[in-house]
Amino acid sequence: MVSLKLLAGMLVFSVLLALFLRFAGIKWRIHRTVFIISIIISFLGILLAIFQEDELAYYNEIKGWPTTTATVVETGMTGERAILPEIRYTYRVNDSLYTERTDLNIPGFGNRKRRQQTARIIIADYPPGKELIIHYNPENPANSKLRISPPWNLFGKLGFGTFLFGTGIFIIVFYFVPVKKRE
Repeated sequence: MVSLKLLAGMLVFSVLLALFLRFAGIKWRIHRTVFIISIIISFLGILLAIFQEDELAYYNEIKGWPTTTATVVETGMTGERAILPEIRYTYRVNDSLYTERTDLNIPGFGNRKRRQQTARIIIADYPPGKELIIHYNPENPANSKLRISPPWNLFGKLGFGTFLFGTGIFIIVFYFVPVKKRE
């Protein structure tokens, strides 16, 4: 639903911008090849945005999963270049014990010292023995989430898909609308 709203907003914006520029007398000659490429770009943008919508829907579904108490077993840092915090925890569902690990979807970019500092701060918040509330998949209790937040790059992909769509629509409208002749 979010991607459809973004795409609809970008559609309106792109059409209005193209119409405004055309009626303002801006003359750009758009080659037929560019027109065809803009159609492809629009479809790629739609596909990218829709795929991200599916992932957003998955994270919204997780909010409805049952919760249980988990206990932190071990924490540490993982990775050579992209240093991330790693939290291992155990939890019990229907008399079965499960162990899961998470890096809390922390992005692995930035300078090494900053990543280490961020990982240390996060690890300090999750000492071994700490009780946590986690969400687990009722159909597959071995799948659980400590933090229900989409990964950081999902919104970048959603925005990029919307940008591609808008750019393609802008070129398409600009191609078809004739330049207003000034008197």
